[in-house]
Amino acid sequence: MSTPAEHRVMVDGVDLDAVTAAVRSCAAVEDLDAGPAGSAATYFPGGVVAGVSVDDRRVLVQVRAVWGFAATELAREVRAAVAPHAEGRRVDVTISDVAVPDPVAGPEDGTSGNLDRWTSSAGGSSAASSFARTIPTGEATPPHS
Repeated sequence: MSTPAEHRVMVDGVDLDAVTAAVRSCAAVEDLDAGPAGSAATYFPGGVVAGVSVDDRRVLVQVRAVWGFAATELAREVRAAVAPHAEGRRVDVTISDVAVPDPVAGPEDGTSGNLDRWTSSAGGSSAASSFARTIPTGEATPPHS
C-alpha cells in the first residue's frame, strides 16, 4: 500500500504505510493477514489495512509466515523492522497462518517426492495428515502447583 506522503494512513502518529512496508520486507513473512473476520486490521475512511492494528500501548502485526522459519526468528525480524515506526509502542507479532510450499512432483512411480520432508504423521505414513491428536509427554507437561 504505497501512497503519496500527504495521503499516508496515520494512526496516533504511527505511519501504517511504513509499518506494512517494513513487515513485507521481512524474509520470514509471506504477507500480512487480517485473520478471522478482520480481527487484526485498521479501518479508515476509504479503506482498511489488513494485519495491523494500533492502540495507545502497542502495534499488533498479524502475518502469514513463510514455511521453514522459526516463530522466534520471525517475531524478532518483524519487531526489529517495525520498531522504528511504532512511536515507542510495544510491537506484538501474531502468526495466523503458515504458507506451505507446493509439493514437489514425485517420481513417476507415484511416490510423494519431496513431500516427506514437509509432513509428519502420528500414523506413520509420511504423506498422512499431520493433524493427529498430540499427547504431551511427562517431561513436557508442567508440574501442578
